[in-house]
Amino acid sequence: MIKINDRKNSMKQEKRKSRIKFASILLLLLFPNFLCAKIIHVSSSGNDSNAGTINDPVRTLTRAKELCLNSSDNSFEILLKGGDIFTEFYPDTVSLYGDDRTTFAFIWDINKELLISTYGSDEKAKLDGTGYFLHDGGPGAAILVIEPSKQNVIIENLYFEMWIESTIMLFETEDVILRNIKINKIGPYYFPDEKTTGVYCAGVVYPKNSTRVLIENIEMTNCHNNFEELDDLHGFYCTRLNNSEIRNCYLANISGSPFKFRRSQANNVYVHDNECYYTGVSTQTDNQVQFGFLRYSGDPGGNCPYALTFENNIFHYPYLWVERGENPETSYAIKCSISNITSCGADACDDSTKVKWINNDFKFKWELTDKWNGGEILALNSPGDLLAVAVSNKQIDLTWIDNSENEEGFKIERKSHGSSYWDVGKVDANVTSHSDRFFLNSSTEYTYRVVAYYENITSPPSNEVTVTTQNDLVNVSDENELTVPSVFDLEQNYPNPFNPSTTINYQLPKSGKVQLVIFNIHGQLVETLVNKYQSSGYFQALWHPKDLPSGVYYYQLRSNDFIKTQKLVLLK
Repeated sequence: MIKINDRKNSMKQEKRKSRIKFASILLLLLFPNFLCAKIIHVSSSGNDSNAGTINDPVRTLTRAKELCLNSSDNSFEILLKGGDIFTEFYPDTVSLYGDDRTTFAFIWDINKELLISTYGSDEKAKLDGTGYFLHDGGPGAAILVIEPSKQNVIIENLYFEMWIESTIMLFETEDVILRNIKINKIGPYYFPDEKTTGVYCAGVVYPKNSTRVLIENIEMTNCHNNFEELDDLHGFYCTRLNNSEIRNCYLANISGSPFKFRRSQANNVYVHDNECYYTGVSTQTDNQVQFGFLRYSGDPGGNCPYALTFENNIFHYPYLWVERGENPETSYAIKCSISNITSCGADACDDSTKVKWINNDFKFKWELTDKWNGGEILALNSPGDLLAVAVSNKQIDLTWIDNSENEEGFKIERKSHGSSYWDVGKVDANVTSHSDRFFLNSSTEYTYRVVAYYENITSPPSNEVTVTTQNDLVNVSDENELTVPSVFDLEQNYPNPFNPSTTINYQLPKSGKVQLVIFNIHGQLVETLVNKYQSSGYFQALWHPKDLPSGVYYYQLRSNDFIKTQKLVLLK
């Protein structure tokens, strides 16, 4: 199987090389000025007092641009020595948003054709931003192409690593090709010593207010904001990008959405044949709103993207923050989320005039594969050979085999009468038996299973067993003692994520007015499940939402002085 996959990957790489060669010939035919371009060579061992020839290369991109500015040529090739690692950059500052000042290692704001590529080796030239902090003046991002540049620009064969804000940004420009580029370790997560507060990476590659852009053969891995702003990061952040194409890219271990499109000027973009693994925010990640393999973003007044086509893409698994205690067993991704539903509509992600999905491969539940490069995943094995015996009408004894070595304990789960599973007990590690006396009825059929757990991680469940309690006489006073809970509690719904319905269990140690309500992520009430006086006991509510989009919702129980809120995920 490995040999077959290797052969497929090899064939795929050869096809990509053939496309690149064909595209190169086509570009020379379409853009003949590149044939007579002024060529400037850059090497990490060069000297900025040199002329920039192949034998006397300059050292920095800043000096290469100076040579372009001092030349009357109509087109330029800035060629970096393949295999070299470039670490010397001079910040070039520009205002993109009012008084905001953004620093880049290289800004192309000349209205002439440009090719940035490599020479002397098939290896990529590496631009390494390690050690450049915003509090020291930057640069925080690598390359910017900006107006008045309206001529053809090609950037290829580069390797970007360790940049705090971005790699390549396009702003108010057109006719740009980004291809054959490797990107790794982008975002403030990799800059713990940065002293400027509120720093985040919005787009690893950020084409903004631009048209006729081709992005292809980009390998993007390990890109993260700090946890507080993690969903603000996007692999490709396309604001007002139109008449463009993104193809044959590979993204893995990106903690934000791989694609974000914003505003109505983002239109007529074809996104196809890309592979995305472990990208986007998990639904269990707290305090986030920008979920989805696609983040669809509009503004008031119907200012929403349209004519976006996603075809033949692979979208497998959300990113998992293991170090924050997220549980791989309950980690799910969402296909698409929407900002400004009032303007764009709750169905924007499925409206084919706005987003068209064709033959894409989705896997929403987190799984461990060889493409995972995040934190170490603790694997727990399923308990085995679960047995159950009805001792009386009020007790069922269970035994099982412990197949794990590192569990914190076991959870006993039970269901009856078509209900969902819910927890009825816990035991410590290495304990392999439990007597269930929790609110059992005589002559009633119950089904059990057991899972091992460690903090927030749970194993796959054991085998299921079904048993019926005995038909003995019940002592009423003893039964009441068993059925009155000692504390208020609101349990996690099950299943979660869910479609089309989910069960919510709660318990009341004393009678009183009870409210059980559902809110969306904006704090808006979407449904009231319970709003009445209830006596003490154990209760169950079923939520079957209608006409609501996929996403994260919250349910809240209020009774007497008790308030508790839990998160649930509707997945359509």
